[in-house]
Amino acid sequence: MHLKWIEDFIAYAETRSFTRAAQQRNVTHPAFGRRIKALEGWVGVPLIDRGSFPSTLTPEGERFLEVATLVAGELTDVRSDLRRRRTRDGQVATFATGRTLARTLFPILHAKLGLARPKAQLRLLTTTVHDGLIMLADDAVDLLMCYAGQGASIDVDEAEYERALIASEALVAVATAEFSGSMPALDKGRTPVRILAYSDHMALGRVMRGAIARSPLNGRSDVVFETDMAEALHDAALQGLGLAWLPQRLVAADIDAGRLVRIDTPVGDIPLEIRFYRKRRNRGRAVQAVWQGFLEAAAGL
Repeated sequence: MHLKWIEDFIAYAETRSFTRAAQQRNVTHPAFGRRIKALEGWVGVPLIDRGSFPSTLTPEGERFLEVATLVAGELTDVRSDLRRRRTRDGQVATFATGRTLARTLFPILHAKLGLARPKAQLRLLTTTVHDGLIMLADDAVDLLMCYAGQGASIDVDEAEYERALIASEALVAVATAEFSGSMPALDKGRTPVRILAYSDHMALGRVMRGAIARSPLNGRSDVVFETDMAEALHDAALQGLGLAWLPQRLVAADIDAGRLVRIDTPVGDIPLEIRFYRKRRNRGRAVQAVWQGFLEAAAGL
């Protein structure tokens, strides 16, 4: 059972409308209905009488609503209190980003932030884009930095969220020199090419697969390894297991040292944006210091 199911149920009880409650909870109508069904499955009895119009709560639903309201309220209060303590009453900004950006761009920006604003206090969490957006919406984090590109758009309410373009990035095709020498011609023929790929649910995975699908390599990709970690893909490329598209900042040192070489493919470099998000109403001193400090640091890259 998830807390969001209880919050969904309370939203329905307040509006007595699946459509308005779904809008209030920022989910689609079908998804909202499935979550209510899941809650009823967990409770074991119907909570909403769908035989009447408009639908109403069953007697069991009325009883459950009393407890649900109390539980949700207490959990929200406890969560807010614990978060305030963790962030030392707003003196620490909580920052979320992916593992790759935590290794590549974040340390550079953080170092510049420390020089310009030595009193700025920051807590870093690594997560996926999807989970990071959920945490941002739930106020579990104050700031989010993530990749975006064609096939991996991020749809947020511009009235509620502020975003900034931090930097440009590219996925570049790399492999070991030994693997490169054994590859079939990439600009002609139909021989499969051994590809190292991101999982489909990753933003980088959707960007990479979309770019390949639009290129002459479409239909020739023999995915021999798939992972949800760019670092694991990086390691596989260093092992000579296949051709990989990796963030340029992640492989720059390997290219300079000759451990990996750039491969000229029909796909070319795949452009990415690195974006910064926060809620517009989140104007605490710590959050403002980190937001502005990172924008200034990024301007000097």
